[in-house]
Amino acid sequence: MSSSSFVVSLLVVAVWVHASGCGRFGVELVADETRSESPSTSVDASIDVLDAGAPIQSEPDAVVSAPVCQAGFADCDRDVSASCETDLATTANHCGSCGNVCSYEHAGASCRAGRCALGACTVGYADCDGDAQNGCEVSVDTASNCGACGKVCSASGVAPLCTAEGCGTACDVTGTWAVLVDFQVTWDAQSVVAAGSGRLRYWQRLELEHGRGGVSGTATSCGTALPNSKTALGGGETFGSVHPASLFDVEPSSFAPVAVAMALSGEVPGSSFMLPAFAMTRGIVLSNPLTDLWPTSAYGVIASLDEDKDGQVGITVPFKNGEGVVYPALDLLRATRADQSYSADRFIYGATGSLRSCLRAEGTADVSTFDARILACRVSGLGPCSLRQRDLLDSNVPVYVPSNGRFSMVRLPPSASCVAVRAALP
Repeated sequence: MSSSSFVVSLLVVAVWVHASGCGRFGVELVADETRSESPSTSVDASIDVLDAGAPIQSEPDAVVSAPVCQAGFADCDRDVSASCETDLATTANHCGSCGNVCSYEHAGASCRAGRCALGACTVGYADCDGDAQNGCEVSVDTASNCGACGKVCSASGVAPLCTAEGCGTACDVTGTWAVLVDFQVTWDAQSVVAAGSGRLRYWQRLELEHGRGGVSGTATSCGTALPNSKTALGGGETFGSVHPASLFDVEPSSFAPVAVAMALSGEVPGSSFMLPAFAMTRGIVLSNPLTDLWPTSAYGVIASLDEDKDGQVGITVPFKNGEGVVYPALDLLRATRADQSYSADRFIYGATGSLRSCLRAEGTADVSTFDARILACRVSGLGPCSLRQRDLLDSNVPVYVPSNGRFSMVRLPPSASCVAVRAALP
């Protein structure tokens, strides 16, 4: 009986990581089993994906029918392992239906019974017209609305101002301020991570003293939001890390304050300011944080700091998992994944701008760098990563190329917490 020969190949994936500091990640596909009507028929196919520059081809995903959810719930992340996970009655990012995001100008938002509801106004704003649709539409740091809707300041012979103490005639920046530096970054491809771009946000609390010699004080880290990345191999999974609020919200702060100085041209709205460049580090010790070269790998970190005091090197930064984002794989078969990193980072920037009012300043952030290293990690469900697994993650940390960004500064009550800092500049 004659028929066409056929060959079935089982592709065995071999993964290796070269942990000598160069971070090379290789993949080899080998045909190791053949079957045909003629026993002498064989297949000899091998390819080094990275050396050949060829993409991995995968079979199309099988069609999976959408789950049937009980009323009020939906499968919004399209993750079959956690189907019907979203409560449409209370989830602000999926309020009433998947993808319906609750958002208001200068205010928080919540989802109540499947409908968006206006939350608390951000610091310096108020809902003066009672219309939730336009959020908190009025700035209450002006002479016509000083601290509250309709509270008007007046002064004899000079222009009245709204200050932290109420109506006045000069701005005094002494006190607690929330700062947000918001900027775009790009990064080149690494051995596993694809090239990309995104938005990076860094919150700080400034404690300033306005004296005859100028403005001086300290800055403390209050939060960071990093962009997600994608893998270049294996279907382009999305992964990212999150700096939890608990890292910043303990008092006294886990992070030592950094000295800052500010030049201010005057004491009225419209006066310009200049904040010289300074460096903030977390989880690492550098002789001169502003000028020292950043280590090119975790092996170059001479001294780390357990600033969050959890017994791990550096600061503990969990990886995201859910809503289309997965733990980063530690092998190409995706059999093991990391759920936590122990990291170090450095942020350097300066800023220029002007006082919008006595209670708010805005300008441009001149961002020099945001550097990071992964010092260790944890395998989900198992325990500490091996050095090889750590090196795979560390060698694929995006090397950010920042652009200048937006600098925002808002006056807060004395000694306000990092919670208040992030709430003031969401």
